[in-house]
Amino acid sequence: MSSMDIRRLTDCSLCDAVQALNQGFSDYVVDIRMTPAVFTKVKLSMEDIHPDHSFLAYVGGVPVGLLLNGLRTIRGEKVAWNGGTAVAPEYRRLGVARALMERTLQEYRALKVDMAQLEAISQNDKAIALYKQFGYQPVETLYVYGGETPGGLEENAAGRESGYDLIPSSPRELAHLPFYPGLVPWQMQWGSAKEGQALIAEDPGTGRPAGYVLYRHVYDEAGSLTATSILQCCTDGGRQDAPEILDTLLRSVLSAGGARRISANAVPETQPDLMKALESLGLVQKLSQVHMVCRPMDGEAEGKR
Repeated sequence: MSSMDIRRLTDCSLCDAVQALNQGFSDYVVDIRMTPAVFTKVKLSMEDIHPDHSFLAYVGGVPVGLLLNGLRTIRGEKVAWNGGTAVAPEYRRLGVARALMERTLQEYRALKVDMAQLEAISQNDKAIALYKQFGYQPVETLYVYGGETPGGLEENAAGRESGYDLIPSSPRELAHLPFYPGLVPWQMQWGSAKEGQALIAEDPGTGRPAGYVLYRHVYDEAGSLTATSILQCCTDGGRQDAPEILDTLLRSVLSAGGARRISANAVPETQPDLMKALESLGLVQKLSQVHMVCRPMDGEAEGKR
């Protein structure tokens, strides 16, 4: 193999980044190939990928791999996210992914990142093993659900019969709720819901927040609603009526707009009531992921020894 050159995304063309991503994920279990326009909108804008802290690997002047990094400050901590590690199939097992990971961990430490996180498909044993070598440890299993809009939702379209008041909110308001989770997969965080919406379920009379749903509607060029993604759906911990709250929130979001695709991504295993609520509405579990976290400043990663 010709010598490898690792460059920052800011020193590369957008076309090279998209080529590396599409080739690297060409045999992925989910089709996530992108056009330059979609890459710019989704990765750079919605997911806050930082081009100056992301890297492309070149061999013989050809882009053969990339590692995308996002950065945010969350509750006073500097948090990084590996938003995609991809290597073209013909260049795998040649050390490209390891070189990208080594360069990224160096960057994290230089930036004094407190916590780094990523998600990997549960069946991707090789990737998970590589991440563990660099200090990442699994913290939870995440499930991806999908399906079509279920029928029979009209009777609970706005929670009229549920006993809860549903208050439209902006995604950023959710972060101030006392039961907003401390660790949320990056793409499901309120900060990634640039075009998202939220509903807060309140106890009538007291106005006390009982739960919330964070979601995103997708429209086609004609303005028709074609898909809805459930990013988060949570309740205040310990409530006996949690299943009813979740059902009310989900039905309210899914009741309007007609038939369309529905997805609920990165549903934590620690939310069995949410999984039951999704399944009761006809959504099916498609795949699972491992949510992994490391602390780059807690000494050298195993892969550097």
